Amino acid sequence: LMCGLRLGEAMALQNKDIDYDNRIININKSVKYVWTGEYDVKTNKKIYEYDLTIPKTKKSVREVPLPKVLIPILKNLVKKNKENKLLYGEVYFENGLIFCKDNGVYLDSKKPNRHLKAALKRAKIETDIHYHSLRHIFITNCFSKDVALDTVMDWVGHADLKTTMLIYREVNKDKNKKEYLKMDSMFE
Repeated sequence: LMCGLRLGEAMALQNKDIDYDNRIININKSVKYVWTGEYDVKTNKKIYEYDLTIPKTKKSVREVPLPKVLIPILKNLVKKNKENKLLYGEVYFENGLIFCKDNGVYLDSKKPNRHLKAALKRAKIETDIHYHSLRHIFITNCFSKDVALDTVMDWVGHADLKTTMLIYREVNKDKNKKEYLKMDSMFE
């Protein structure tokens, strides 16, 4: 919501990717749920695991501004992970992830959506949004604050201007209505 990251990019964030002094998040990898190429002997179902991969496109490797409000939240998560590492000892999976289970392993990729739905329900907000919707909201908010199109494109890692423009066009319609109301009021 505040940085426009894809879910896999957020799940792949490691401590070393955060530059608190310069307030930058380095996006350089993604987590995907991939087939291992093996089958479970008992069920004959494919076996999947979480794996670090290269980002979606070359433009996806980028720097994203780190909002001040997120700094204490991220530092608190890092601190909690260090405490869990001490608690779990040898069975802690040390990979430097910021968003992980208590034992350091990757989160289930469905968990962020579940948490979002639960938070919306607690807030009595009735809407059907998903984690990826937060990315769109981020882009929309950038445009409503007049952040330049090419800057937004860089921040969200779009390789194609058309992708960003599809979202921008919807925001632009609302802005055009507001501008028209200004024009309309000149003749009252």
